[in-house]
Amino acid sequence: MAHIHFGQQHTNGGISVWFCGDPDSPSPPPPSVPAGLPICPLSGTLEGSFTAADVIGPAGQGIAAGEFEEFVNAILSGATYVNVHSLKHPPGEIRGQIDSRRFGPR
Repeated sequence: MAHIHFGQQHTNGGISVWFCGDPDSPSPPPPSVPAGLPICPLSGTLEGSFTAADVIGPAGQGIAAGEFEEFVNAILSGATYVNVHSLKHPPGEIRGQIDSRRFGPR
């Protein structure tokens, strides 16, 4: 599985959007994941774009489902990170804070 979380560096947060998952994995995505989620590749690069329909929250942290502007603001403020899970490391093998400077000034 791979997704973007809403959370500062060194803190855990809820999932905002999903890149991919695998319903046949030992740790499949939860039922709240939008239908049509792509299967994660075993290697390579993930590319794509998100719309308001892809934003699932986290409502408990102030981003409700569909709130695309709030999701983008979280990215631009440095309050999001990517988490990539694997069979070897189910809680997460790769985690990295999103650096919004690549997208423009803060």
